[in-house]
Parts: sequence; structure tokens; C-alpha cells
Amino acid sequence: MFKNFLITCAEMLNREDILNELYKFDTVENVQSNQNDILRLIHYYNHTAAAVFEHYIELITSETVSSNNLSEIEYCKLSYEPIKIIEVTDEIGHELKFTTTPFFIKILHPNKLCKVTYHFTPAEIKDFSDPITIPKKVQRAIAYAVVSEFLASKELFKESVFWKDKFTNELFKLKQKKERRLKSTF
Repeated sequence: MFKNFLITCAEMLNREDILNELYKFDTVENVQSNQNDILRLIHYYNHTAAAVFEHYIELITSETVSSNNLSEIEYCKLSYEPIKIIEVTDEIGHELKFTTTPFFIKILHPNKLCKVTYHFTPAEIKDFSDPITIPKKVQRAIAYAVVSEFLASKELFKESVFWKDKFTNELFKLKQKKERRLKSTF
């Protein structure tokens, strides 16, 4: 639940006033005194998550969908908004030729059940109860970036740079391969 992510950010910011509002209310609409700050945190989360998963870390999923009678698989039939279509296969697993357009995937077979594998960004968060669809290990890095952006918006630039550095270090660690081997030099 996204509310837990916001609580983590408020704790990093050391903002008791935001924490109290988060514990007190179940929706953004009900928040009274800090609604603007909470909406700002939500905006920074959405912006950062989209950038991270579009440019640095790939979220990949596969779904089974059917093409229409025009041999098109509309993006709206997929669970997430795709960034890049990786592969389209038939129900047996044979690769199908495809082309992409801004609104659909075009294949050569009408009304065919297909498995579409694609890279996507997570759905936009709007309220406390929305589920977070990103891996736990990435949530911490995104929390650092959200805190950094929030502090910069309050003109606390030194503090913002501290959290920005934590974010970039965490992102670097996530991108590195776990098995790094040294070449022998003798």
C-alpha cells in the first residue's frame, strides 16, 4: 500500500506533522493541514518511478491477449502501459512478426491468442490505498529521490543533495551485476 511508502518518506524528512496526517486519514482528500505537501510527495514518486523504470531499470512482464479481427493488439488490453514490446509469441511459443504503432501492436494473424512480453513503467499512484507494483529493493532508492526532490522544493538544498547522493548510489548498486569477477593479472 502506498501509504506505507509515504510514511517512510515522512520519517526520512522528520516531518511529524505529515506522519500524523498519514496515520489519521485513509485518503488524500480527507487530509486537512498538509494536503499540499502530501500531494507533492505523490507527484515526486510518480515522476521518479517513471524515470527510473524508463531509463535505468527494466520492469518486464508477459501477458496473454488476443488480437482483434484487424490483427491488432491494442495497448489498452495490456495491464500496464508498455515502453517497448520485446516479443510476441503464439500459444505454442513460436515468435510472431510484429510492428508497433502508437496505439497497438500489428501482427499478421487476426483473432489470434498471443503472449506479449514487454517493458513497462508502473501505474501512476493517486491515493494512499493504491498498490505499489515496484520491487521492494527499488522502493528505498525511489524514497531517497522523493525526499531529495521534496527538500529541494523547500529550498533546503544541502539536505537535498545528501538524499540525491543516496539515491544515485542506491541506483548504481541496483544496476551493478552481483557477480563481479576480477581478471587475473598473473
